Amino acid sequence: MSARGFLFMLKCIEGGEKPQVNKRQRIAQVILNVLIIAELCVSVVLAGREPELFTIIFFKYFFMMLIPTVILGIFALKLLRTREPQTGTAGHAAEREMPKATKTASRIRQRNPASAYAIPKILARGHGEFARMSQWKNVLLKGAALFLFITFVSLIDSCQSKFRTPLNVFHVLPGAAMEISGPLEKIVPIGELTYISTSDLIRLSISEVRTGIWFGGTMWIGRLTVSRDIMPGEYRLMVIPEGYRPEPEKPVPVMLVNVYQDHRSLRQSFKSFIRRVSGIPPWGFVAFCLPLAGLSLGAVFLISRKIEYLLAREGMAEVYRVRQGETRYEIAFGLGKRHGVAVDRRLALLDKRGQFVGTVVVQNVSETDSLAIADFKSEVMPGYIVSMSNNQSPK
Repeated sequence: MSARGFLFMLKCIEGGEKPQVNKRQRIAQVILNVLIIAELCVSVVLAGREPELFTIIFFKYFFMMLIPTVILGIFALKLLRTREPQTGTAGHAAEREMPKATKTASRIRQRNPASAYAIPKILARGHGEFARMSQWKNVLLKGAALFLFITFVSLIDSCQSKFRTPLNVFHVLPGAAMEISGPLEKIVPIGELTYISTSDLIRLSISEVRTGIWFGGTMWIGRLTVSRDIMPGEYRLMVIPEGYRPEPEKPVPVMLVNVYQDHRSLRQSFKSFIRRVSGIPPWGFVAFCLPLAGLSLGAVFLISRKIEYLLAREGMAEVYRVRQGETRYEIAFGLGKRHGVAVDRRLALLDKRGQFVGTVVVQNVSETDSLAIADFKSEVMPGYIVSMSNNQSPK
């Protein structure tokens, strides 16, 4: 994936059209493309050291480097995006096109916004059910964001630990048992496989020989058992067919079994930062936090529907989408024909506290939703309120 692909994907996520690339973004694209090519070359070189495991090692190192690059690339291209000018020629042109009543409203609001317009009762601080619903919505959104952040960090930590842990290295305690696997040159019946170990206190029971699911190739699967009497240290294990004769050009993969004295030393051997600190595998946090994030977002959806009902009853709706153009904002909100909204109708725009910030002109109407435009004289953000009431006119 190239840097231009990152920019296109970012624009698609935001619902935009063809991406407009500025000079800084072009430089970032070049840097990202060079990084991806360098990562590809490094992965090929590292995988070439072990030709028999080339595919597995290549994907391991390449994705270990590519995933952070993708994440950083998306954020970099977004941060380097040119913000549309809010002042200057376009701003003055928009001001000239504003109706006289809107210009007057803007001047009055700048002089004394608190006294020029009446805040709707439902938006007043601490007002009944609406205030409670809004407070719960904010709490649940922050909770969902926290759970998703923990899930994201846990996934990254799990991936990097998998990539950094060699496939032939296993960490155990004395008296422990674990499932392990290793590569084979070809399919061999289980009865013809045996193993060689540097310690008689390490035993392997092979249970299956099969073709790998993801990368192909043949592999054996077995259960490793370590005696309680074994001393801490590094031990070697090889799985070979009966009657095997060493061939220098085809060495048998060696499994390394690291035995630790106690749980503390075993924990410090993990590549996962989360597991080293907490002793809990990263996937445990994913399994715990992801459902909580889903429940929180579900609750936010239900509360949002309740807030929509309360606002619609007063002839209001929250702005749920904002798209910034060259000289104006395009917004979408949940008022439509059934609420009495019509094309070319001018509606009041309020901030989250209920203060008047400008007006919007309806461009398109469906049964339950509308699209409207506001010029750069009125800053617009998701969560702002569109009101059909006339009590926001200048006094």
